[in-house]
Amino acid sequence: MESENRTKDEAAAHAVDPGKMPAAVKGVERHAHALVRLVRTISKINSVMVSENDRDRFLAEACRILVEQGGLYAVWVGFCDFETGAVRVVAGAGLDRSYFEAIEPRCDDSENGKGPFGRAVRAAGYVVCNDVKTEPRLHLAADRGCGSCAAFSLIVSGKVIGAFNCYAAQPGFFSGDVVVLLGELAASVGYTLQSMEERSLRLQAELALRQSEEEKLEEQRRAEKAVRISEEKYRRLFEESKDAVTITTPDGKFIDINPAGVELYGYSSREEMMQLDIARDLYYSPEVREEFARIIGQNGYVKDYELVMKRKDGHKLVVNSTVSGVRDKEGNIAFYWAIVRDMTAHKALQEQLLQSQKMESIGRLVGAVAHDFNNTLTGIIGFSDLAMMGITEEHPLWVHLDQIKRQGERAAALTRQLLAFSSRQVLERRNIDLNQIIRDIDRFLRRVIGEDIHLEVVPSPDLRAVYADPAQIGQVLMNLCVNARDSMPDGGRLTIETSNIYLDGRDRGGRGSIEPGDYVRVTVSDTGVGMTREVKEHLFEPFFTTKGKGKGTGLGLATVYGIVKQHGGLIHVRSAPGRGTKVFMFFKASPGVAERFDGVPSTEKLRKGDETILVAEDEESVREFVCRALRAQGYEVILAPDGEEVLQLFEANRGRVQMAVLDVVMPRLGGIEAFEKLRARSPGLRCLLMSGYVPQDAEHGFNLKVGMEFLQKPFSAADLIRRVGEILDKS
Repeated sequence: MESENRTKDEAAAHAVDPGKMPAAVKGVERHAHALVRLVRTISKINSVMVSENDRDRFLAEACRILVEQGGLYAVWVGFCDFETGAVRVVAGAGLDRSYFEAIEPRCDDSENGKGPFGRAVRAAGYVVCNDVKTEPRLHLAADRGCGSCAAFSLIVSGKVIGAFNCYAAQPGFFSGDVVVLLGELAASVGYTLQSMEERSLRLQAELALRQSEEEKLEEQRRAEKAVRISEEKYRRLFEESKDAVTITTPDGKFIDINPAGVELYGYSSREEMMQLDIARDLYYSPEVREEFARIIGQNGYVKDYELVMKRKDGHKLVVNSTVSGVRDKEGNIAFYWAIVRDMTAHKALQEQLLQSQKMESIGRLVGAVAHDFNNTLTGIIGFSDLAMMGITEEHPLWVHLDQIKRQGERAAALTRQLLAFSSRQVLERRNIDLNQIIRDIDRFLRRVIGEDIHLEVVPSPDLRAVYADPAQIGQVLMNLCVNARDSMPDGGRLTIETSNIYLDGRDRGGRGSIEPGDYVRVTVSDTGVGMTREVKEHLFEPFFTTKGKGKGTGLGLATVYGIVKQHGGLIHVRSAPGRGTKVFMFFKASPGVAERFDGVPSTEKLRKGDETILVAEDEESVREFVCRALRAQGYEVILAPDGEEVLQLFEANRGRVQMAVLDVVMPRLGGIEAFEKLRARSPGLRCLLMSGYVPQDAEHGFNLKVGMEFLQKPFSAADLIRRVGEILDKS
């Protein structure tokens, strides 16, 4: 009876008001659904436990499944360091890293360790908070939308290592059934972690047992890998080297050669080179290889050994070789290992530099000699001129004076050639058409070269102008044609060709470097006897000639070289015995339009005058000649031996002097410095400078200022009088 009453009482206690039945049923259904969902989620996590061997990946996957499929808002797992109280978050889902950095969870009894996580770890159990708003330490979780929280300790091998922290969106989520399920999950996770740790220990033990064999196998693998890498490095270096790399036998056969070597020697393939006899096919002088092999056999190697070799097409190669002899067990050389670098272009540049330095040294010497020679010639030509002006052609001395003057002028022409070679002559540049220059001298050239030589001119119809001295360019063409004529004693063909060309500044074929841009090329070619390499090396040196005694001065091509260089151009010669000669000249194209040049000299009469001219010249013979020439035309002349005395004489004759004729280089005070001081005292004073040097001279050069004119020594009386008259008329 008592039992029946208890049953009735219990039934009454569990009875639900019919009006409230639907809400209660719904609550039970939601709870049941959540439990079923959680059970399924835990089942999936159990599957992960079986399949995953990595601890961190397993925990991360478990957290993700609980959030995405288990209905939890967020889950994270933390491991504890009980010595420091720090907690390391090893996995999580639903919350970002900033949350963990903000809460700084701990496992000790500090303020941050008094939350659910810390209490669960220290209690080795679980802690539930079904309303996070009642827990001040969980306000950050509440701010992120969490309603309830539960923490479950993780136990591995009987020791707490950390905890599972779970969050739900709604308050009251962690009911008794949910807590039981999550507690069992935490226990399973702990067991899984323990199994992973034991598995790891077993693997370590197994690895320790196999360590000796594995180390041996690894050492063997490392050795094999090192050999393989070494071979790959060798093969890569061998194949990709920019220098030729060769392996050859002592009897002169190739064992191997890299692609750079095949290209260097001009062959089409490695297989083709395997058939070569090295001494015969690659050495310019086969006996050199014997000497080369002897040195290697004696020393074991050679370093930076220069050799002259040849390509398949016969062209010479200058190479730098470093070779080692590799010996066999008996000590005999089994093969040669060589690195060969092409030095042909470098050698050509080196020779060009040496040639340029040699030519520059000769040029400096020529300039200095020409200066002194010009002073002497000024006196010889000038006094001959003055003497002839005082007598008639019937006078018995006329013919002797005329010969003296002619020889002086011939010597002056020789001096001008020397100055042209050394790029120290005065140029009168203008925009010219090289086709016109060739047309102007065409008839004269045909008379000079003779009827047995056919002259052909091939002008470019749209040739650009060049900024040059027409007389000097004519001299260049004349010298080249005369030289070509002498190379064709039995007749032949001489061709002059012009063309426009763009040069990119790179040296090709030993042509030399030049500034990139548009150029006009003049090519003079003949079918003559040609030249050897030895002759070409000395071609532009002054006084060098292959002609017989008395048949040439040796200044023709030296003059050509000097004029082209002074114009900023480039000259290049191709020639071989029996193949004729081609001379290429390159002149910078001018943006301007070519001027018409008729080459007709002035025929104006010499001016007489009564002005006072101050003359300063340290060379007595020149000073006396200038004085007499000017006085003969009616000028009053005041003489001074140097610049200092000029200043004194100017002060003594202030107001009388209209012009100064000054030598540039004088003792105590030079002509330019003296004129600047005179000009400061008399701004309108005109000046004529004269010198055996020229403004372009590298060592004694000078700059002409406004109001200054220049007269190159040597000059005749007529030249002097004409220039003085022109300058005075300008004022």
